[in-house]
Amino acid sequence: MDNLKIIFRVAVNLQQALQELQVKQWSSTVHRAGTVATYLRNALQECGRLEKATSRDYFGAAGRCCNRLERILGEIPSSVRPGSGNVLNKPGEVVGLPFIVAEISQLMEEYDVNFGEKMDTISVITDSIVLEDINLGPFEIQLDISGMASISIRRPYCCIALEPNPAANDDSVTHPHVRDDAVCEGDGTAAIRSALEQGRLFDFFSLVVGILRTYNSGGPYVDMDEWHGQACDSCGHTVYEDSLSSCAHCGGTYCESCYLYCEECYETYCLECSVQCGHCNEYVCNVCITTCGKCESDFHSDCLNDDGICPDCEKESENENEEQKQEQNEEIVTDDKPQVSIVSQDTEARLAG
Repeated sequence: MDNLKIIFRVAVNLQQALQELQVKQWSSTVHRAGTVATYLRNALQECGRLEKATSRDYFGAAGRCCNRLERILGEIPSSVRPGSGNVLNKPGEVVGLPFIVAEISQLMEEYDVNFGEKMDTISVITDSIVLEDINLGPFEIQLDISGMASISIRRPYCCIALEPNPAANDDSVTHPHVRDDAVCEGDGTAAIRSALEQGRLFDFFSLVVGILRTYNSGGPYVDMDEWHGQACDSCGHTVYEDSLSSCAHCGGTYCESCYLYCEECYETYCLECSVQCGHCNEYVCNVCITTCGKCESDFHSDCLNDDGICPDCEKESENENEEQKQEQNEEIVTDDKPQVSIVSQDTEARLAG
């Protein structure tokens, strides 16, 4: 199929999508106008009640009517369109096929353009995007033609990184202004939507390409100066470089979850180069760890007594000493008792004779 036929088929699909969008916009206008009419009818009824109450000097009732009338009139703008008094929001006319064909042709002259197999998508491939000396690779801006009819609900396009170089701490951020293939349009939201609704394809793609080629330090998903991180030697997670520390023993680089601070020597160590105290459960580096002189287990120096004995062994020694004292006391008591001899009656008789 030659280019002209492809362009024409895409143009037809795009025009149909714009027509469907126009129908939805008209339907929305009818709904908004009907809502306004309902509020106005309620307001007129309240005006009639207010007039009767005033003519009869029912000032309390008149005040209540004024409150209800104020509430009804105040709800009209929000029921039509938040922040806008434009009731009709009249959609523009759908552009003709010659206009759309010209837009696609101009697009193909300026950019690398691809079409979906069913001619239902238009894609522009950008050159490699380089921001702050960091190459983010080329992006594919893909416009879903059928999705244009639902532009008021969701964006009909996405930006796909073809050679992803994502942020170190978030794989979903492939560009400081792109997350999960969705562009943060910023101040360009109104211009982008207007270009799509009016079928100005060249302007739409140019606006999005402009966003990709620009770095706004005021509101990125990830700052460019924090784009590259480093992998932790222990868990493998990639984090910002300023969140890493080197082990003073093995020299490895570790994240905050995989290194600790030794309060003995005031250095940082990885978990493999440290030992957990058997008493306080704090970690101490292999260099500063102290061994109990009795059980030979590892302990923090503050957890050993002056003799280098751990609390458990110290308590065990105290118990042993206490038992020895008790045994000695029992022996002393036994030695001090008078000796009592037991003599049989026959022996006593012989002794008496």
